[in-house]
Amino acid sequence: MRGRASREAASSPSTRRILTKPYEAVEGKPHDNVNSDLIVAVDDELRSQHTRYVVQDLLGQGTFGQVFRCLEMPDVGSGRGGEVVAVKVIKAQPAYFQQARVEVGILQYLNTKADPGNKHHIVRMKDFFVHHNHLCLVFELLSLNLYEVIRRNKFRGFGLPLVRVLILQILDALEVLHDSEIIHCDLKPENVLLRAGPSGEVKVIDFGSACFQTRTVYSYIQSRFYRSPEVILGCPYTPAIDMWSLG
Repeated sequence: MRGRASREAASSPSTRRILTKPYEAVEGKPHDNVNSDLIVAVDDELRSQHTRYVVQDLLGQGTFGQVFRCLEMPDVGSGRGGEVVAVKVIKAQPAYFQQARVEVGILQYLNTKADPGNKHHIVRMKDFFVHHNHLCLVFELLSLNLYEVIRRNKFRGFGLPLVRVLILQILDALEVLHDSEIIHCDLKPENVLLRAGPSGEVKVIDFGSACFQTRTVYSYIQSRFYRSPEVILGCPYTPAIDMWSLG
């Protein structure tokens, strides 16, 4: 009885800092909550074939799933050091899983063919794997998003020199997407993140709604305040809708 009580205490919310809400598992799925999110606590390990990702904190959550800050722990002898990364854990639902597979394919193309030198302000995907039936995408860890920067500035406008620096970087990323016939489909301040440090570099993130121009499937895309006229009217769309979102 004492051993059983110890095991129950070790897995209870009072002794584990569980980051997922709600944290109760559904019947028949011991790792998932009612929203099909993976139930994750601090110090849990997300495992790929050769690397463990030790969870440190929750960075954000949304319709697709959750994003965690993790410490990368490669296998001994790999020659790689531990690095702090962002791990996007997709809900265990077929539609989200399939769309995340599309995201993986687009990011692989962008990172290895369209922008192999990491020069065009597009987020880098470092790894992907399946953990307890959840597709997990590992990204470089970035800093604040532009919306948070604007909010901290009390929604006052930025000076023209800073606006020019930011816009040129985003345009550089959009040019790569256009040349690759890829549509981001959800460009907005929340999806443009600063790199840590004083460089002032930003990167476009979140290709969860992205698609190739020849494979446009969804008509309900783009966040409301950045939605282009052709999407509102239900017309065919091209990478030009990302330029509309940019403004």
